[in-house]
Amino acid sequence: MESQPKLQNPENIITLIQHEHPLQLVDLQPCYPDYTEYSDDEEEDRVIKWDFNSPCNQCGKVINVYHRICREPFGLEYLWIYKCESCRYFVHLDCATTSRSADIGKTIKNFEDADHPNLLNLPFPDHTYSILQHWVSQESGSTTAETSERNLKHICHEHVLSLVGTQSNDSKGASSSSASSLSCHNPMKRIELLCNGCVRPIMDVPFYKCSSDDQRCDFVLHEWCTRLPELRNYPGHTHTLRFLPKVSENIFGIFKCQICELSCNGFAYGCTKCQYYIDVNCGFIPDEITHEAHPDHILSRCDRRSMRKRCVAEGTYVYGSKICFSCESCHDFYLHSDCALFLPRIINHKLDKHPMKLTYGPVENHKSEYFCEVCEEELDPTKWFYHCNVCAYSLHTRCAPVILNFQAAYNNYGSLYAFLNIKFGGMYNIKGHEHSVSLALGSDADGKCPICPYDVIKDIIIKCQKCKLAMHYKCCRD
Repeated sequence: MESQPKLQNPENIITLIQHEHPLQLVDLQPCYPDYTEYSDDEEEDRVIKWDFNSPCNQCGKVINVYHRICREPFGLEYLWIYKCESCRYFVHLDCATTSRSADIGKTIKNFEDADHPNLLNLPFPDHTYSILQHWVSQESGSTTAETSERNLKHICHEHVLSLVGTQSNDSKGASSSSASSLSCHNPMKRIELLCNGCVRPIMDVPFYKCSSDDQRCDFVLHEWCTRLPELRNYPGHTHTLRFLPKVSENIFGIFKCQICELSCNGFAYGCTKCQYYIDVNCGFIPDEITHEAHPDHILSRCDRRSMRKRCVAEGTYVYGSKICFSCESCHDFYLHSDCALFLPRIINHKLDKHPMKLTYGPVENHKSEYFCEVCEEELDPTKWFYHCNVCAYSLHTRCAPVILNFQAAYNNYGSLYAFLNIKFGGMYNIKGHEHSVSLALGSDADGKCPICPYDVIKDIIIKCQKCKLAMHYKCCRD
């Protein structure tokens, strides 16, 4: 004898305001096409897992359940769901029947805009925006100062910086023709141009470039990165954090940020007395944000090192990450600060002629399985991904190349952002080696480090192009 669902007398066919087609009540019996059964026979009873392998389009949780089949007369209890026969749209019975008259997934706004005039609304529209750009525009009303000098001598660099001021990269009064030899960052063409200050892509003009005739000098800066202030009363440290164009503890200027815990070789704010350093992006992470994925509630900055909560974007634990955002009104919404700040709303990719949008759950009327067009692996639609509604193409966030080394970092470290704050390249002179070396990302061809010796693949290395030397950065530093 089959037991009844918890909600008595469910309707066989219902309609929801969130979906254009009627939904049919079905039970996940062994004959159902997407049904998988797992059993563990025992003397007294056996346990069965019904795994539907698809998320609920309302709550986003995977539809599966464990039930126990006992001896007679208790019988079997089925898992009931509502399914659209026209497309891959599935809803838990509870999700459908308890919110028929409401817009499921919507929340009531718990704050007034007038009380938070400078609230940062995320995600940023596209790759051209950053947290520093936002802060400068809030302070000065514009991201580009009208009085920007065409030739600037800045404490961050030994040479004069020239302003590159047109889309064609023609310099305005630059003292050297080399100032017009760069193309802006374009991941679709594998062109990388990273700012030496914030280590973020330079997507548009104007920006500053070293005017030296030395072709080995690849120093470039966003215009707004020349106007960074001192940090005072920064939470988490008792001393004033001063602006440091380079952390001078080693010749490569690489330090570990105390906030995001990532290695960085860009500008820093720091206390040399305590050897406390943070990268300039982390210096301006706000205390509160809103996000399109959870628009009606304020997300507050918090420290969750002692809690094992999952980031809604990646599905990985926020444990071990010093900064994340959480919703005080909800108990299950946690978001890594990196996922909040570095995943733009719209990206362009060479595989699709249309812009792809950051998507936070299963797509309406998606008729097939989800897989990534780049790596061709399965894609979990309950995690954030990029999607084209026209072509029905989808991408993992890790496969969307905002920074060209994202995917390599993920494959090696299991983190999307492992090399986010490292600008590879440059020229350095190290003791005991006759040639100049540069920072690089280790590859298969680089073999083993002569110091440790372990493989250098997908790690930060020191590399000499002339004699093919390749060693771990940490080994060279030590």
